[in-house]
Amino acid sequence: TISKVLKLTHRLKPGHISLIIFSKIINVTGKYVPIVFGSIILDALVQHKPFEEILRYALIMISIAAFTSLVYWGLNHLIAVNGSVIGEKVDQMFCEKSFVIDYGILEKRETLDKIKKAQDGMNARGDFSAFSAHFASFIEHALSIIYSIILLVPLFIPKASVMSGFLPGLLNK
Repeated sequence: TISKVLKLTHRLKPGHISLIIFSKIINVTGKYVPIVFGSIILDALVQHKPFEEILRYALIMISIAAFTSLVYWGLNHLIAVNGSVIGEKVDQMFCEKSFVIDYGILEKRETLDKIKKAQDGMNARGDFSAFSAHFASFIEHALSIIYSIILLVPLFIPKASVMSGFLPGLLNK
């Protein structure tokens, strides 16, 4: 049923799910920027590098953090607007379906019960914006776990066997 909801969401507002995923990637990345650059700044302080270089690292960290925060803020507002549009389109689908149904069928007790259950289900469990919020929260937590693993794994690798590359080299300087 999750795939049905995702397909319906994509049909009602194409790109909404991609926008949610992108916003959560930006949000989680923004949370880990100070950790990475804090490590770089601490390394530079321990190595007695020039003050200008340390200040440049701090400026880059602040700039990236500010940029990711502003982008996430803007995307969140766009996601909220898209969620409202999707909710209105679902309500419109309910109305159109009730107009299409024959009056005799619509007045049957079981048909009215099905319509009532569908509306109550959306009210009790949340609409598409609530589903989107839960889906986005899942993505955010999964990305946070992945980023944490990426940051922690090099700490447990002995320095002699460290792979070459940006992140291992960055964390094991």
